[in-house]
Amino acid sequence: MTDLFWDIATSGPALGVIAWIAVSAFVVSRPLKFIERIWPQAYAYAKAAALVQAIAAGLLFFLIGFRVADERAEREAMKNELAWKNSQIETAEATAEHAQRLKAEAEQKAAEAKGKLDEFRGKYGENPAAICAFTPDDLEWLRALRSPTR
Repeated sequence: MTDLFWDIATSGPALGVIAWIAVSAFVVSRPLKFIERIWPQAYAYAKAAALVQAIAAGLLFFLIGFRVADERAEREAMKNELAWKNSQIETAEATAEHAQRLKAEAEQKAAEAKGKLDEFRGKYGENPAAICAFTPDDLEWLRALRSPTR
């Protein structure tokens, strides 16, 4: 609710009305000498108009300062948000690049494993008697095929 109040109070039309009041009060507060001779009570109205002029000018300066400060704070918040979004984008790009490297490594290891499997199948694949035909060198070769993480 207070944001709505300040948005309305610092809007262009509201500031225009206050400026118009300040200018009008300035004009009324400076009566010409012949008006004071014709209408002596104009002096009291001139003093009241000078007070209204001072109040309107002070209010106008305050509201313009508030509006400038509010816009500056909003701009700073937008800069911070933009910087945060940019850092998130950079982090996501770095993560994507790392994931691509890991994927390429995994594909390379899978291709090597497939090559070794194809070699094994080519050597022993369709021959049922090949199971008993393993030599100690073949057993060492099979152990080398095993994943190094085990």
